[in-house]
Amino acid sequence: MSRVRRGVAYLQGNPVMATIYGTSFRLVQTILNTSAVELNAPNVSATAVIDGITYLYVPAELDDAIQIFTVAADGTLTAVGSVADTGGLTLNGIREVRTFEVAGTQFLVAAGYLDDGITVFSLSGSPPYLTFADRAQDTDDTDHQLDGVWNIAVAESFGNAYVVAAGYGDAGISVFQVGIDGSLTNTFNLDDSADPALRLGFPFLSDPMYFGGVPYFAAGSNTEPGLTMFRLNSDGTLSTVASYDGATDDVHPYQSAGFKSGSSFYVVSTAYFDDALYLFRFS
Repeated sequence: MSRVRRGVAYLQGNPVMATIYGTSFRLVQTILNTSAVELNAPNVSATAVIDGITYLYVPAELDDAIQIFTVAADGTLTAVGSVADTGGLTLNGIREVRTFEVAGTQFLVAAGYLDDGITVFSLSGSPPYLTFADRAQDTDDTDHQLDGVWNIAVAESFGNAYVVAAGYGDAGISVFQVGIDGSLTNTFNLDDSADPALRLGFPFLSDPMYFGGVPYFAAGSNTEPGLTMFRLNSDGTLSTVASYDGATDDVHPYQSAGFKSGSSFYVVSTAYFDDALYLFRFS
């Protein structure tokens, strides 16, 4: 049985000074990029709890590394180690990391868009904290859609854990099942050219949305008007369940998230180039 844990910490850009009013927020700590702490262009981060201790994993895009922190009870962070891009890893231009669990073992998957691949590490509470388990690269198989992989999601489907990866350069999506040892098995690949109704030019995946225990993903495009909804099946394949053609309305949904309100499910999408926010109802 697998259990997926979504990343909950987001660190973007360079540190800035800020004034915060009221009692809801209080600046606890500021950590800057130094020779000892790999935080050059930090990106979408993730957390995991190991032996009662919370760990934060921060991908540093321009350092080609993952910086590891422990999180104290008062929220303060302590840098305990880092993993740099070396032979066999795909951390060059690392954009995102996600943590998840398979059969009681915790893992992290990282996407390196300049290496055109993803790497899985097992997690532990002692050095080196991240231990290589497996990797997949675009060059491993001509069907892989990992060229410029810059966006990943992790979902559980019928007791199995899957990594869903979006390839910027390939304009497509690849799905991998994660074994109990962290090994990656490619289960599905989808290229934008396979169906004109798809909207996968420079794709961006939402986090999984679970309807009746089944994971769904919304995929927007940086270059095509429209939105596609996929269902992750029990065999690790994706089925297209809905497609919105935004050409008529000149709508360009891109980054999306789903939620339930009452008895209806919704997808909210931001549009970077439209300077707009779009709300869709999914049924």
